[in-house]
Amino acid sequence: MALVVTLVSEMPVLAVARFVGEHDTRLWRVVKHYVGEAGAEANHSEVRSVGVDEKACRRGHDYVTLFADLDRGRLVYATEGRSLGVLGEFREGLKAHGGRGEQIEELCMDMSLAYLEGTCEAVDAVRRQEQKKRPELKRTRWMWLWNPERLCPR
Repeated sequence: MALVVTLVSEMPVLAVARFVGEHDTRLWRVVKHYVGEAGAEANHSEVRSVGVDEKACRRGHDYVTLFADLDRGRLVYATEGRSLGVLGEFREGLKAHGGRGEQIEELCMDMSLAYLEGTCEAVDAVRRQEQKKRPELKRTRWMWLWNPERLCPR
């Protein structure tokens, strides 16, 4: 089985199934089992830089959103869809494996409106917490949430 798992990490499952003379649905069950085991044992307490992107998994615009630890080059979380809710799901998934949303220092993402909205909410929540300690941040909400080109000089 170790050979199959190694091959599947480098080749499509159907190609591996043909190579080893097995049906691909059986190999998918094996892959799901080992991925589930690895995911259950994952520790995300050190995740600081995250990359987010979506990938079409079928032609009918079914998407999967992927979150990767950019420092370690590993997948941290994957979920169906590409809506605003996936950022909250990621935060809960991170929490379930020893991490916290507040520990994320860098976020690299495309300009999807769903991701932008979710990120703006998080930035505003941090600003609200910080302004209690730093009075110069009061009345700066729109400076953080608006496109810099749209801000007036004041």
